[in-house]
Amino acid sequence: MSDRRVSSNESAAQTARRAGGGRFAHHLLLALLAGSATALTACTRSDTAIELDRADSAAGQLLLPAKIEIQRYWTRPVSLEGGPEPDGMDVIVAAFDSCGDNTKMVGVLHIELYTRRPASSDKLGQRLAFWAVELNSIEQMTEHWDSLGRFYRFPLKLAAPPLAPGRYVLTVTLQPPFGDRLMDEYYFEHEAGKVGQKAAPRRGAFLQAGSDGA
Repeated sequence: MSDRRVSSNESAAQTARRAGGGRFAHHLLLALLAGSATALTACTRSDTAIELDRADSAAGQLLLPAKIEIQRYWTRPVSLEGGPEPDGMDVIVAAFDSCGDNTKMVGVLHIELYTRRPASSDKLGQRLAFWAVELNSIEQMTEHWDSLGRFYRFPLKLAAPPLAPGRYVLTVTLQPPFGDRLMDEYYFEHEAGKVGQKAAPRRGAFLQAGSDGA
């Protein structure tokens, strides 16, 4: 597993204004800051006053996800339509704040499925599917949220099913409206005859994928 961060060259306030859904995330963060002084004190043990008018402050970063992680025991190829072969992926993603506690994600989540190159330093082969998930409103943030497990569950439909037996790489990247980009990747092997069954999501349809052969 890797946890990569790419620093932004823009200020947090500029990025929040430009990003889709940035205004919502900006106000959400300020509201969280106003009600989280106790939690912040537990994490930082600092007497410095929290600057509520600066979304790019160090205090604000404590409330944003500091790490995302694909849950490997549960993420797997599945049959979304109930057939004998996998036509999608059940992807489980958890986000953690700077204190290591589970938290919700804000921004845009990109999920990509690649074939895995054998005996190569660059493990990413052909891109088979790409899913973009918007998480810029309360409804979007809670649609796939599992309140019991405190993680996100995404039922993702493949563009060209079924998924053939082989080795694959799944990558997940979160681009928040401000702050660092977070990434995780999962190497797995799909064996013939092994497919999980996934019930329909609570609301809406399965998330459809694109296929560009990139």
